[in-house]
Order: sequence, then C-alpha cells, then structure tokens
Amino acid sequence: MFHRVSFNYVSIRFILARAEAYIVKGNETYRRKNFSDAIRFYTEGIEVNCKDDELKAKLYSNRAKAHLCLGRMFEFFSMIFWPDNGQRTFPKAV
Repeated sequence: MFHRVSFNYVSIRFILARAEAYIVKGNETYRRKNFSDAIRFYTEGIEVNCKDDELKAKLYSNRAKAHLCLGRMFEFFSMIFWPDNGQRTFPKAV
C-alpha cells in the first residue's frame, strides 16, 4: 500500500531545503570574506519565502552582518531596526 504524501508537505520541505542551501552557501562565502556574494545568497534564501521563522531570522541577521562588513551602515541599521520581513519575533538580529 502506498502512502500519499501531501503535495503541500512536499513543497514546504522543498522550500525549506532551498532556504537552508542558500544560508549554507552564504555562510561559506562569508567565511571567505566575499561579503557581496554572501549578501546575494542570503537575499535569495529570503526570497524563497520559507515559513521557518528562525531560519528567516538567521538569513536576515547574516545579511545585515555582511552589509556591516562592507561598511554599509545604512543597510545594516535599516535591516536591524526596520526589517522588511515583517517579523518582530526575533528582536536580537546581531
């Protein structure tokens, strides 16, 4: 007997896996001090729009730190104090 897996469950797992892959790639490029590419990977992970609030908070936080490393203070502070994700559940961004 086959078990039917909900399409919704499969698509949610796929989206989560994509967001996790982007954070891993972003972290690897961040460690190599390639902050511009790290920002791009974190942004792509955010745009996947996964429903995991903790993962989204990490993506936003890591992107803000990469902006800080590039000396982009406005982008850093705007992401910390006025996040565009609408989430207020993780107040400590950095």
